[in-house]
Amino acid sequence: MRKTRSLEQWRSIIEEQQASDLTITDYCHQNALSKTTFYAARSKLNASSGSFVRANVTKHVDVIEPQQLIILHSLVLKEH
Repeated sequence: MRKTRSLEQWRSIIEEQQASDLTITDYCHQNALSKTTFYAARSKLNASSGSFVRANVTKHVDVIEPQQLIILHSLVLKEH
């Protein structure tokens, strides 16, 4: 029987595979997933997310002392 998953479910599955250190082939085999469907879902998620990349926080750091402010200026050159 075919199971339909939402894109959010596929996002979780893909993140779980990436965190598992298993190849996609091994992960799909262990979780009874079609590799073709996995790749299609991943491609669809990548296309729908544009250039956004989800970042995972791996370590929280407490700031002990205030940091120096950094100011960026842009330089615009005009052609004459």
